Amino acid sequence: MKKKKIGIIGHFGGKEKLYDGQTIKTRILYDELSEVLHDKPIIADTYYKKSNPLKLVVDTVKVLIKADYIIILLSGNGMRVYFPLMYLAAKLGKKVYHDVIGGNLADYCVKYPQYIKYLNSFVVNWVETENVKKKLEKKNICNVEVLPNFKRLSIIEKVNDNWTVPYKLCTFSRVMEEKGIGEAVKAVKMANEELGCRAFTLDIYGQIDENQNDWFKSLKKTFDETIRYCGIVNYDQSTKVLKNYFALLFPTLFFTEGVPGTIIDAYAAALPVISSHWEHFEDVVEDNKTGIGYEFGNTEALKQVLIHIYENPNRIMEMKKHCLDVAYKYTPENSMNMILKKMNYCEEML
Repeated sequence: MKKKKIGIIGHFGGKEKLYDGQTIKTRILYDELSEVLHDKPIIADTYYKKSNPLKLVVDTVKVLIKADYIIILLSGNGMRVYFPLMYLAAKLGKKVYHDVIGGNLADYCVKYPQYIKYLNSFVVNWVETENVKKKLEKKNICNVEVLPNFKRLSIIEKVNDNWTVPYKLCTFSRVMEEKGIGEAVKAVKMANEELGCRAFTLDIYGQIDENQNDWFKSLKKTFDETIRYCGIVNYDQSTKVLKNYFALLFPTLFFTEGVPGTIIDAYAAALPVISSHWEHFEDVVEDNKTGIGYEFGNTEALKQVLIHIYENPNRIMEMKKHCLDVAYKYTPENSMNMILKKMNYCEEML
């Protein structure tokens, strides 16, 4: 019997090394499927929509013709182009699986009501959180399942319990204003000033958003000796870096975040998360167990949390062990089993 082929339409980043969540999620799915099936999926890389649209069209046609199963991972712009096309493909008998990026798909369904018809034509819409699932089901989308975001990471075996002042904090995401990097800088400086000592240091990791170089240059002018930019870390090396920190700051200003990959990285490194209460916070962070939440967009509240953990460092130490327990929820084995079962892998794929 001829082996069934999988196609993936998503943002692979071309030949560039990109570290945004969408690109990493797409590449990881490709890598894991290649490993499990011993066969590389056919791909159409939406990165080329501007630089080489003809290539994208040709590759999309190849996926439509050659793939028996098509997985789509799309941004807002990608949805507008590919949803109608994949709807037609599904009606013609293709099996389409939608791996949802982020947590704001229900909002798109309000803006574009036709999306409800498109989404219901797919075999499944995999979302990252229960909250997103409930919101889509309220829109009468009937084929929604929760598929946790996942990464193949080396989960550390032993928690470091030897910490001294200054406590080392970090951010580990795209370096852009909307990720709250500026809020992290302000809060650390404010906490150190109020405590009257060098209580915390902050290391900033991540790719600088290409449209925000000027913003970051201005932000760097406000850095003092406790704050530095440390560049980019490959996603498969994250735990080696993060295990050396006391806690992760995630002061995102994106209210509709899904399951941020940086939090998966943090858990694998036994790193509690100090995070703003974005929309799906409760689906990802167990408050007072794997992290501490504060009011969304409130830098003063973030500062107060920092002062609290400075005065109560054992609170963070207690969370570190729990983070490791939760890390196993986001392993590839867990999610790949769900994907292959939905595709009837054992019965049809080989």
